[in-house]
Amino acid sequence: MLLYSYYPLTRVTGYSRIVGLLNSLPGEMHMPAPEQEILLAPSQTGIHVALEPAQTVFHSLLLLAKTKKLGGFGDWVTETLSSMPAMQKQRHQVVMIGLYYAVQPERSWPSFPDYVDHLAAMPPLELRDKLINAYFNIPCLDDGEKSQEVVLEEDIQSMLSSVDTFLAFLGERFSAKHFDRALEAQAYAYIVDPPAMHSLVVNHFRSMWENYLQAEWERVKPMLQDAVAAFEQVDYRPMGRLEAAEFITGQTLGESHMLSRSSKLNK
Repeated sequence: MLLYSYYPLTRVTGYSRIVGLLNSLPGEMHMPAPEQEILLAPSQTGIHVALEPAQTVFHSLLLLAKTKKLGGFGDWVTETLSSMPAMQKQRHQVVMIGLYYAVQPERSWPSFPDYVDHLAAMPPLELRDKLINAYFNIPCLDDGEKSQEVVLEEDIQSMLSSVDTFLAFLGERFSAKHFDRALEAQAYAYIVDPPAMHSLVVNHFRSMWENYLQAEWERVKPMLQDAVAAFEQVDYRPMGRLEAAEFITGQTLGESHMLSRSSKLNK
Protein backbone atom coordinates (compact mmCIF):
# COMPACT_ATOMS: atom_id res chain seq x y z
CA MET A 1 0.00 0.00 0.00
CA LEU A 2 1.12 3.52 -0.71
CA LEU A 3 0.02 6.34 1.55
CA TYR A 4 0.64 9.91 0.44
CA SER A 5 0.93 13.02 2.57
CA TYR A 6 0.65 16.38 0.83
CA TYR A 7 2.43 19.58 1.80
CA PRO A 8 3.25 22.88 0.07
CA LEU A 9 6.91 23.45 -0.71
CA THR A 10 7.41 25.74 2.25
CA ARG A 11 6.57 23.11 4.89
CA VAL A 12 9.75 21.35 5.91
CA THR A 13 8.14 17.93 6.22
CA GLY A 14 7.59 18.04 2.48
CA TYR A 15 5.78 15.44 0.43
CA SER A 16 6.63 11.98 1.71
CA ARG A 17 5.87 8.49 0.62
CA ILE A 18 5.13 5.76 3.14
CA VAL A 19 5.51 2.28 1.75
CA GLY A 20 4.21 -0.89 3.37
CA LEU A 21 1.81 0.40 6.02
CA LEU A 22 -1.11 -1.65 4.75
CA ASN A 23 0.54 -4.44 2.80
CA SER A 24 -1.81 -6.89 4.46
CA LEU A 25 -4.89 -5.46 2.77
CA PRO A 26 -6.43 -7.98 0.34
CA GLY A 27 -6.92 -7.34 -3.34
CA GLU A 28 -4.80 -4.21 -3.57
CA MET A 29 -3.16 -3.03 -6.78
CA HIS A 30 0.19 -1.32 -6.39
CA MET A 31 1.76 1.43 -8.43
CA PRO A 32 5.07 0.79 -10.24
CA ALA A 33 8.14 0.58 -8.03
CA PRO A 34 9.68 3.95 -7.19
CA GLU A 35 12.95 5.11 -8.70
CA GLN A 36 15.75 3.62 -6.59
CA GLU A 37 17.83 6.78 -6.41
CA ILE A 38 15.14 8.65 -4.47
CA LEU A 39 14.52 5.94 -1.88
CA LEU A 40 16.38 5.18 1.29
CA ALA A 41 16.99 1.61 2.45
CA PRO A 42 13.74 0.00 3.66
CA SER A 43 13.33 -0.45 7.39
CA GLN A 44 12.67 -3.77 9.07
CA THR A 45 9.20 -2.60 10.09
CA GLY A 46 8.05 -2.25 6.47
CA ILE A 47 7.48 1.50 6.93
CA HIS A 48 9.55 3.62 4.61
CA VAL A 49 9.68 7.38 4.13
CA ALA A 50 11.15 9.09 1.07
CA LEU A 51 10.90 12.35 -0.83
CA GLU A 52 8.77 12.53 -3.96
CA PRO A 53 10.10 15.59 -5.85
CA ALA A 54 7.68 15.45 -8.78
CA GLN A 55 4.66 14.80 -6.57
CA THR A 56 5.67 17.59 -4.18
CA VAL A 57 5.94 20.16 -6.95
CA PHE A 58 2.74 18.95 -8.59
CA HIS A 59 0.83 19.35 -5.35
CA SER A 60 2.23 22.85 -4.89
CA LEU A 61 0.93 23.65 -8.37
CA LEU A 62 -2.44 22.25 -7.34
CA LEU A 63 -2.49 24.47 -4.27
CA LEU A 64 -2.03 27.50 -6.52
CA ALA A 65 -5.19 26.47 -8.37
CA LYS A 66 -7.28 25.93 -5.23
CA THR A 67 -6.66 29.02 -3.13
CA LYS A 68 -10.25 30.22 -3.61
CA LYS A 69 -11.62 27.07 -1.98
CA LEU A 70 -8.87 26.42 0.54
CA GLY A 71 -6.93 28.65 2.90
CA GLY A 72 -4.10 28.83 5.39
CA PHE A 73 -1.25 28.68 2.90
CA GLY A 74 2.22 30.11 3.42
CA ASP A 75 3.78 33.18 1.90
CA TRP A 76 5.13 31.29 -1.10
CA VAL A 77 1.62 30.46 -2.35
CA THR A 78 0.21 33.97 -1.97
CA GLU A 79 3.32 35.67 -3.32
CA THR A 80 3.51 33.36 -6.32
CA LEU A 81 -0.13 33.95 -7.16
CA SER A 82 0.25 37.70 -6.91
CA SER A 83 3.19 37.62 -9.33
CA MET A 84 1.43 35.51 -11.97
CA PRO A 85 -0.15 37.44 -14.89
CA ALA A 86 -3.90 37.05 -15.29
CA MET A 87 -3.62 34.94 -18.45
CA GLN A 88 -1.14 32.62 -16.79
CA LYS A 89 -3.47 32.17 -13.82
CA GLN A 90 -6.26 31.23 -16.19
CA ARG A 91 -4.09 28.74 -18.05
CA HIS A 92 -3.09 27.29 -14.71
CA GLN A 93 -6.73 26.70 -13.81
CA VAL A 94 -7.34 24.93 -17.11
CA VAL A 95 -4.27 22.69 -16.76
CA MET A 96 -4.57 21.83 -13.06
CA ILE A 97 -8.37 21.60 -12.78
CA GLY A 98 -9.78 21.10 -16.27
CA LEU A 99 -7.04 18.67 -17.35
CA TYR A 100 -6.20 17.27 -13.93
CA TYR A 101 -6.62 13.59 -14.76
CA ALA A 102 -4.30 13.95 -17.74
CA VAL A 103 -1.46 15.65 -15.87
CA GLN A 104 -1.38 14.04 -12.41
CA PRO A 105 1.73 11.87 -11.89
CA GLU A 106 0.96 8.19 -11.48
CA ARG A 107 4.38 7.01 -10.31
CA SER A 108 7.64 8.26 -8.84
CA TRP A 109 9.97 10.54 -10.76
CA PRO A 110 13.46 11.70 -9.74
CA SER A 111 12.47 15.31 -10.39
CA PHE A 112 9.63 17.44 -11.70
CA PRO A 113 11.54 18.26 -14.94
CA ASP A 114 11.92 14.51 -15.52
CA TYR A 115 8.15 14.15 -15.22
CA VAL A 116 7.56 17.02 -17.64
CA ASP A 117 9.98 15.46 -20.11
CA HIS A 118 7.92 12.28 -19.84
CA LEU A 119 4.76 14.23 -20.68
CA ALA A 120 6.55 15.92 -23.58
CA ALA A 121 7.50 12.51 -25.01
CA MET A 122 3.92 11.21 -24.83
CA PRO A 123 1.92 11.24 -28.05
CA PRO A 124 -0.77 13.94 -27.74
CA LEU A 125 -3.58 11.45 -28.24
CA GLU A 126 -2.24 9.24 -25.46
CA LEU A 127 -2.21 12.18 -23.06
CA ARG A 128 -5.78 13.03 -24.03
CA ASP A 129 -6.94 9.45 -23.63
CA LYS A 130 -5.45 9.30 -20.14
CA LEU A 131 -7.93 12.00 -19.17
CA ILE A 132 -10.84 10.45 -21.06
CA ASN A 133 -10.30 6.98 -19.60
CA ALA A 134 -10.25 8.45 -16.10
CA TYR A 135 -13.58 10.20 -16.72
CA PHE A 136 -15.23 7.04 -18.03
CA ASN A 137 -14.18 5.18 -14.89
CA ILE A 138 -15.60 7.70 -12.42
CA PRO A 139 -18.88 6.44 -10.92
CA CYS A 140 -22.06 8.20 -11.98
CA LEU A 141 -23.74 10.10 -9.17
CA ASP A 142 -27.16 8.54 -9.66
CA ASP A 143 -26.25 4.83 -9.49
CA GLY A 144 -22.69 4.76 -8.16
CA GLU A 145 -21.60 2.36 -10.89
CA LYS A 146 -18.62 2.88 -13.14
CA SER A 147 -19.55 3.65 -16.72
CA GLN A 148 -17.16 1.19 -18.30
CA GLU A 149 -13.61 0.00 -18.02
CA VAL A 150 -13.05 -0.60 -21.72
CA VAL A 151 -13.50 2.68 -23.57
CA LEU A 152 -14.10 2.45 -27.32
CA GLU A 153 -13.26 5.17 -29.79
CA GLU A 154 -16.93 5.61 -30.67
CA ASP A 155 -17.65 6.25 -26.98
CA ILE A 156 -15.02 8.97 -26.91
CA GLN A 157 -16.30 10.55 -30.09
CA SER A 158 -19.85 10.58 -28.73
CA MET A 159 -18.71 12.14 -25.46
CA LEU A 160 -16.76 14.84 -27.32
CA SER A 161 -19.33 15.47 -30.06
CA SER A 162 -20.17 18.86 -28.59
CA VAL A 163 -19.30 20.96 -25.58
CA ASP A 164 -22.84 20.48 -24.23
CA THR A 165 -22.55 16.70 -24.49
CA PHE A 166 -19.18 16.83 -22.76
CA LEU A 167 -20.50 19.00 -19.92
CA ALA A 168 -23.53 16.75 -19.51
CA PHE A 169 -21.22 13.74 -19.26
CA LEU A 170 -19.20 15.44 -16.50
CA GLY A 171 -22.37 16.58 -14.76
CA GLU A 172 -23.36 12.95 -14.33
CA ARG A 173 -20.13 12.30 -12.40
CA PHE A 174 -19.35 15.50 -10.50
CA SER A 175 -21.55 17.45 -8.13
CA ALA A 176 -22.08 21.15 -8.72
CA LYS A 177 -19.63 21.89 -5.90
CA HIS A 178 -16.81 20.25 -7.85
CA PHE A 179 -17.87 21.18 -11.37
CA ASP A 180 -17.07 24.56 -12.95
CA ARG A 181 -18.91 24.56 -16.28
CA ALA A 182 -17.08 27.60 -17.66
CA LEU A 183 -13.67 26.16 -16.81
CA GLU A 184 -14.53 22.72 -18.17
CA ALA A 185 -15.78 24.34 -21.38
CA GLN A 186 -12.35 25.94 -21.77
CA ALA A 187 -10.70 22.59 -21.14
CA TYR A 188 -12.97 21.01 -23.77
CA ALA A 189 -11.46 23.24 -26.46
CA TYR A 190 -8.08 21.65 -25.74
CA ILE A 191 -9.35 18.10 -25.25
CA VAL A 192 -10.79 18.03 -28.77
CA ASP A 193 -7.42 19.29 -30.09
CA PRO A 194 -4.85 16.87 -28.58
CA PRO A 195 -1.75 18.60 -30.05
CA ALA A 196 -2.88 21.93 -28.59
CA MET A 197 -3.61 20.26 -25.25
CA HIS A 198 -0.20 18.59 -25.22
CA SER A 199 1.58 21.85 -26.02
CA LEU A 200 -0.39 23.75 -23.37
CA VAL A 201 0.48 21.26 -20.62
CA VAL A 202 4.17 20.91 -21.39
CA ASN A 203 4.82 24.61 -21.97
CA HIS A 204 2.87 25.64 -18.89
CA PHE A 205 4.64 23.20 -16.59
CA ARG A 206 8.06 24.21 -17.88
CA SER A 207 7.23 27.87 -17.46
CA MET A 208 5.94 27.38 -13.93
CA TRP A 209 9.00 25.36 -12.96
CA GLU A 210 11.51 27.84 -14.36
CA ASN A 211 9.79 30.99 -13.12
CA TYR A 212 8.29 30.00 -9.78
CA LEU A 213 9.14 26.54 -8.51
CA GLN A 214 12.76 25.67 -9.20
CA ALA A 215 14.37 28.18 -6.85
CA GLU A 216 11.95 27.38 -4.01
CA TRP A 217 12.45 23.65 -4.44
CA GLU A 218 16.23 24.01 -4.26
CA ARG A 219 15.85 26.15 -1.15
CA VAL A 220 13.71 23.69 0.79
CA LYS A 221 15.15 20.43 -0.57
CA PRO A 222 17.89 20.13 2.13
CA MET A 223 15.29 20.62 4.85
CA LEU A 224 13.05 17.99 3.30
CA GLN A 225 15.94 15.56 3.06
CA ASP A 226 16.77 16.15 6.72
CA ALA A 227 13.15 15.53 7.68
CA VAL A 228 13.04 12.27 5.74
CA ALA A 229 16.31 11.13 7.33
CA ALA A 230 14.90 11.93 10.77
CA PHE A 231 11.73 9.94 10.12
CA GLU A 232 13.82 6.99 8.95
CA GLN A 233 15.52 6.88 12.35
CA VAL A 234 12.25 6.46 14.26
CA ASP A 235 11.44 3.05 15.73
CA TYR A 236 7.92 2.37 14.43
CA ARG A 237 7.66 -1.13 15.91
CA PRO A 238 5.57 -0.07 18.94
CA MET A 239 3.13 1.75 16.66
CA GLY A 240 0.20 0.38 14.74
CA ARG A 241 0.02 1.19 11.05
CA LEU A 242 -2.50 4.01 11.54
CA GLU A 243 -0.56 5.53 14.44
CA ALA A 244 2.64 5.45 12.39
CA ALA A 245 0.94 7.11 9.43
CA GLU A 246 -0.47 9.88 11.61
CA PHE A 247 2.91 10.38 13.30
CA ILE A 248 4.70 10.78 9.96
CA THR A 249 2.10 12.94 8.24
CA GLY A 250 1.24 15.06 11.28
CA GLN A 251 -2.45 14.60 10.46
CA THR A 252 -5.40 12.80 12.01
CA LEU A 253 -6.27 10.35 9.28
CA GLY A 254 -8.54 7.59 10.51
CA GLU A 255 -8.70 4.11 9.00
CA SER A 256 -11.42 5.08 6.51
CA HIS A 257 -9.26 7.94 5.19
CA MET A 258 -6.29 5.63 4.71
CA LEU A 259 -8.34 3.02 2.90
CA SER A 260 -9.94 5.64 0.65
CA ARG A 261 -6.62 7.30 -0.21
CA SER A 262 -4.96 3.96 -0.80
CA SER A 263 -7.67 2.71 -3.15
CA LYS A 264 -7.51 5.91 -5.20
CA LEU A 265 -3.74 6.17 -5.49
CA ASN A 266 -2.91 2.54 -6.03
CA LYS A 267 -5.03 2.09 -9.15
